[in-house]
Amino acid sequence: LDDYVPSLVVTDIEMPRSSGFELMSRIRQHRIEALRNVPVVVISSLYDHELASMVKSFGGTCALTKPLERARIQMIVRCIERGEAVTDHLLIDQELQSPNDR
Repeated sequence: LDDYVPSLVVTDIEMPRSSGFELMSRIRQHRIEALRNVPVVVISSLYDHELASMVKSFGGTCALTKPLERARIQMIVRCIERGEAVTDHLLIDQELQSPNDR
């Protein structure tokens, strides 16, 4: 199991024993290169422009806010599976909503 490399990691920012930022940091510094390059999707109940910036600086692929929308998650996973850049999706979901939707 030490050499297991997942295709995708989904993590929350707030967790009981660690944070999603700590997890991303450990993944990006791992001794196994393939693990260092695994896509990381971050979810959070927090909405903040700074959060999206921090996720990007820690090497996150995408930041999503709760509640999660199935269609949005599926779109992002399909992009990752196809090897497409997800940088256009490095936005917190609420940034994509019109001001009237908030």
